[in-house]
Amino acid sequence: MEIEICDFDCFGEDGSGESRFVLYTKDRVNLPFKMLLDAHILASSSGKTLPCKIYHPQPNGRLDPPMLHMKADAKLGLRRLMSNGDIIIVK
Repeated sequence: MEIEICDFDCFGEDGSGESRFVLYTKDRVNLPFKMLLDAHILASSSGKTLPCKIYHPQPNGRLDPPMLHMKADAKLGLRRLMSNGDIIIVK
């Protein structure tokens, strides 16, 4: 499955050294709640595919925009590598 990122916000780093993001998507994505799924992000600015994990911490409400949450090792620097239009690949 490929998911296009329309916009994103970075929440910063957590205590375990991972950057946390909210990813806004074009369409709703049906994923199990509170389950971490291995994925990769194709960062267009670097041309690299980098590992990450995506999840839904809670169900989206009817009025919420389509979104997912993501976390990745802060050392990867996704905060500056990610761009709108990048693709998340879930296998």
